[in-house]
Amino acid sequence: MRSILVIQHVASEGLGLIEQQLESSGFSARYVKVFAHDKIPKIVPHGVSGVIVLGGPMGVYEDDKYSFIKDEIKLLESAIKGAVPVLGVCLGSQLLAKAGGARVYKGKTKEIGWYKIKLTTAGASDRLFMG
Repeated sequence: MRSILVIQHVASEGLGLIEQQLESSGFSARYVKVFAHDKIPKIVPHGVSGVIVLGGPMGVYEDDKYSFIKDEIKLLESAIKGAVPVLGVCLGSQLLAKAGGARVYKGKTKEIGWYKIKLTTAGASDRLFMG
């Protein structure tokens, strides 16, 4: 079975329904539980087909407070460089943006809930966003 590396920051924010979808598609979740002090790999481990980085209450701009943030950015940079598919959820999307070179900063208000997004041409043709 192919595996997906899942970075989980807090016990209360897991994969949810995504895990069922992974399993039905022939993937198994290989967790790195940051809250349990699991070591974050510096590069995407051999045999991993993709990476999912989950959410948490912290922000990517708080790397002085949360040392694991820099380690995760290095991992995601290796995923980007190796063309390994990555899905970032909440904090995970901040980390992915930062690893890709974007400027990430604290907003004036919290962004919690559902928001409309505009997909790029590449995003619109991605299976993940096809419904």
